Amino acid sequence: YEPANCAGCPLAPQCLRKGQEKRKISRDEYDGMRERVAASRRAGTHPGRTGGLCQTSRRAGMAESPFGIIKQTMNFRRFLLRGIAKVRMEWRWVATAFPDSHRDPN
Repeated sequence: YEPANCAGCPLAPQCLRKGQEKRKISRDEYDGMRERVAASRRAGTHPGRTGGLCQTSRRAGMAESPFGIIKQTMNFRRFLLRGIAKVRMEWRWVATAFPDSHRDPN
């Protein structure tokens, strides 16, 4: 959008730079969606829900904490075996040894 003249606009002092007479504003078809997503992130709500806090950060912590426990407490930093079948077997051993006290009760 490019107006013919911004002289009569009440927002001209906020919008225009010093010595500028008019300003060209461009928007594409996705700007409305970008603004809605940014507003929902600021508010902590999901755009598809009617309200409530976004659970993404809580879910991420729940999913990542077992791996942190496995790395730190159980000192499992890398697989010792090579090959997908052997790695799967080794991961099953690690998952079996994962302490019951840290498992999700659900």
